[in-house]
Amino acid sequence: MDAAHSLQWFDRSRWLASALVLIGLAGNAHADDQEAAPRAAGRMIEIALPIQGGKADRLIAAIDRAVHQMESEQGTPTLILKISTGETEDGRGNNYHKASQLAEHLAGLQNVRIYAYLPETIKGHAVLVAMACHEIVMHPDARIGEAGLDEPDGAIRNNVRSMYKQIAEQRRTLPVPLALGMLDAELTVMEVEIGGKGIEVMLPGTLEKRRQTIGLEITRVETLIPAGEMGLIGTAKARDLGIVRLSAVDVGQLADRLDLSPGSLDAMPLEAGDLRPVVVPIEGEITIRSISALRTLIDEQIHQKKNFICLAIDSDGGSLEASIEMANYLAALPADVRTVAFVKDEAKAEAALIAMACDQLVMLPDAMLGGGPINADDESIEHAVESITTIAEKKSRAWSLMASTIREDLVVRRYHREGRRRAEYFCEDELRQRQGLEEKQNGPPWIAGDVVVNRDETLYINGTRAEELGLVRHVVESQDEFRQRYGIDSKIPEVKPGLIQDLVSALVQPGVAAILLTIGGLALYIELQSPGAGIGGFTACICYSLFFWGQYMHGTASELEIVLFVLGVLFLLLEVFILPGFGIFGLGGGAMVIASLVLASMTSNWIDSSTVAFAELRSSMSIVVGSGAGILVFGMLARRYLPHAPMFNRVMLAPPEGQELAELSDRESMVDYDHLLDQQGQTTTQLTPSGKARIGNELIDVIADGEVIELGATIEVVEVRGNRVVVRSV
Repeated sequence: MDAAHSLQWFDRSRWLASALVLIGLAGNAHADDQEAAPRAAGRMIEIALPIQGGKADRLIAAIDRAVHQMESEQGTPTLILKISTGETEDGRGNNYHKASQLAEHLAGLQNVRIYAYLPETIKGHAVLVAMACHEIVMHPDARIGEAGLDEPDGAIRNNVRSMYKQIAEQRRTLPVPLALGMLDAELTVMEVEIGGKGIEVMLPGTLEKRRQTIGLEITRVETLIPAGEMGLIGTAKARDLGIVRLSAVDVGQLADRLDLSPGSLDAMPLEAGDLRPVVVPIEGEITIRSISALRTLIDEQIHQKKNFICLAIDSDGGSLEASIEMANYLAALPADVRTVAFVKDEAKAEAALIAMACDQLVMLPDAMLGGGPINADDESIEHAVESITTIAEKKSRAWSLMASTIREDLVVRRYHREGRRRAEYFCEDELRQRQGLEEKQNGPPWIAGDVVVNRDETLYINGTRAEELGLVRHVVESQDEFRQRYGIDSKIPEVKPGLIQDLVSALVQPGVAAILLTIGGLALYIELQSPGAGIGGFTACICYSLFFWGQYMHGTASELEIVLFVLGVLFLLLEVFILPGFGIFGLGGGAMVIASLVLASMTSNWIDSSTVAFAELRSSMSIVVGSGAGILVFGMLARRYLPHAPMFNRVMLAPPEGQELAELSDRESMVDYDHLLDQQGQTTTQLTPSGKARIGNELIDVIADGEVIELGATIEVVEVRGNRVVVRSV
């Protein structure tokens, strides 16, 4: 059979199969008041490119498990392979043998409808995997082709060419000439319009042969893929050629087009082999600090190769900012890690956002979700809703129900398409967004139904109602049933913050932080009043190190605050010991130290204008101001009493008083350095112009004669006036 006849048979059989599927779906369609027909069973597996090593074997095992699970469900089994570029630029870098192994397995599957969903452009031998499916669904902006990029030096081996031809003839997802044109840059592929028979894709030799033997009525001939290029076509062109029947901007729209429940297309870490689960509890009030500890704990579990994170939530909510931060973190986790929220009692108010940001949500029938007062101003709520829409887009979900847990001005309705069972729940803003995205796709319109969330109320529902609204993947009666739903035989280990996390949590408490700053400041003052380096400096280092370590580990301090503090201290020391009398380093260093302490204690963005940010700024400044006041008071007491206290009188010397002070003043007024005239010495500090120098066995204050003299320079005394010693560099 030549390529043109293959294409005709491909078109007719493929469209016949598609028509039968659509007829079957239409036959199952029903109005809301009719008895529901069995819905097609669906599963989705993500393939993060490239396909290398043992990934093909794991994918094959995952596909077989998914097909086996769907055999026990009603409806036509539907398998979605979501092929994404993963860690690659455009999907290239696949191993041919592994990709062909996976493609042959897909092409041999029976009694299951397989769709390849391409949310972005893919190249290389991932094209072979897409060809092995029954149908390709593409994002409107995606492209497919340039399969030969994965071949070394661009040389196409005969066995590779034969495999592409075999899969194309077997599945007829792509016509053979187009598949070969995507693989081999030496081929020219023609797009031929035949009068009364539509468009066919041919190689030049086939075209000439058809002309000579049959005498085709050819109305148009164009070069689809010129020699020297590997074919790469977009969604629009694929539609024109009959390669792509459906396009979808996300998984939610794909589920709608196939009349599948979006929940059934939640991708689980099947390709990673057996689940490696762990339970992480979220209990009590949600704060920035508790969320920071929680993120650290989850990161540790992921580092230990856990790929199934169950968040056991029982919380009344807390900080909206903290909940949104946690929701964004969950949405950004790697594709091979899946999160499931398990609500036993309640995930109330802000805690509901964390639950709904997970990949799947499981609840007990009477557990409660949403509702409760939100402790945030309107501006903070608007910022939170913007984050919610971004999270929903990443998860391919509608965002209205999630946003209705914190906004009281949303009216959310039930919507469905004519002739389809699946319902969605939108507010007016989201409905307009959906209609805008679908404007050019000529889909059936959305039909409004009942209101599920009224104005001036927030969503507050139990597990049974959440399942009806499509928010919950499973409603279970017990933890044992939860494990059974996910095929987990043994009890899932639970992890909680350890000793380090408990220590960090204690160090960042406002009271403890203030005490650390106070003790550190007082110790630093004592060190400056004491000869040499001693216990004061050591204590100050310990206190400030604990303060910044705690804040850094808890996520409220970054490298910026630490750098500001270190530079500030260095500038202060420079001012005290090297640049006496010049205040810019002293003032600047002091400002940097204060700024670092204030910023390190803040849990919000300092440029945020929300009420929460101002409250955090006031709290942080109160800690620093309170510590400063404590340092001042304790410093005065230390100066007065420590020099006379046992043990401490060796650490901090008492200032001269009474007769001793008078005698010292007399000696200083009668000091005579005439004997140093014309003698040489060495500077012990930089002279700018004043500083210290050692002349003979004496360490005295000197003044440079009109120039800056570096530390360690040889100097000569040129003038002596009482206790004023003028020197110059030798």
